[in-house]
Amino acid sequence: MTDLFSRVALAATLGCLLISIQPMLAQGSLTPSGPPGPTMLTLSQIEPRTPVDATHTPGCVFAEFAITNSGSYYLTANIAGVSDLNGIEIQANNVVLDLNGFSLTNDSTAAGIEVDDDYTNITVRNGCVSGWAIGVFYVGENGTLENLKVTGNSQVGIEVGGKTGMVHDCFVSDNRFLGIEIGGNFWGSSTFSVDQ
Repeated sequence: MTDLFSRVALAATLGCLLISIQPMLAQGSLTPSGPPGPTMLTLSQIEPRTPVDATHTPGCVFAEFAITNSGSYYLTANIAGVSDLNGIEIQANNVVLDLNGFSLTNDSTAAGIEVDDDYTNITVRNGCVSGWAIGVFYVGENGTLENLKVTGNSQVGIEVGGKTGMVHDCFVSDNRFLGIEIGGNFWGSSTFSVDQ
C-alpha cells in the first residue's frame, strides 16, 4: 500500500516538474491593435436633433429662424433677436424645440417663439424668453409648453388659443399686460390647461 502511495506521489511530483519546465505556449500578442471603439449610441443616434442656426433653420420674412420640417431641434447658444422679426417660427407638425437652457431675448414688437397656424404635436421646453412683445405665441393643436421662464415681455408672456394642449411648469412674471392668456376671441374656445 505504501509502495503504491509512493509511486502515485512520485508520478504527481514528476508531472508538476514537467509542466513547470515546459516552455509556455504563445497565446497571441498582448499589444492591442488600436484604441477601443465606442460601445454606446450617441445622443444623435438615439434622437437625431438639429441645431437652430442660420445654416440649419434659416429665417423667413417674419422670423430670424424658421423650423419648416418635423423633427427635434435645439439651441446651442443664446439668441438676441432681430428687431421686428419673430425669434423662432415653427411651421411644421411634430416638432420638439428644446431651448437647452438658453435664452431668446430682444427689445421687439414681435414674438420670441411663434406657432401661428394649426400645426399639431409641438413641444417647446427648457429655456427663457424675454423682451419681446409676446414671449410665446401658440395657435396649434396638442401642444406642450414646459419648463419655460417667460419674463419682461411688453404685452403677454404666453398667449395660446384655439386648440388643445398643456402649459406645464412654466414661470411667467413681469409681463406688461398678461402673464398667460388662453383663448382670445378670434380663436374661439380653447382647451389648453395650465399646470403650475
